[in-house]
Amino acid sequence: MWGLESVVLYYVNQKGSKTGEYMEIGPTGKVSKVVANYSG
Repeated sequence: MWGLESVVLYYVNQKGSKTGEYMEIGPTGKVSKVVANYSG
C-alpha cells in the first residue's frame, strides 16, 4: 500500500509468519525509516 511519503508491505515470510513493514520515504526518494512487525 502506497501513501504520500510511505509504503506498507504485508506478506508471508519464508518461515510462514505474517509480516508487515512500514517504510518512510525521505526527500531524496530513499527509505529513511523502517518499522517491522511479525506474527508469532
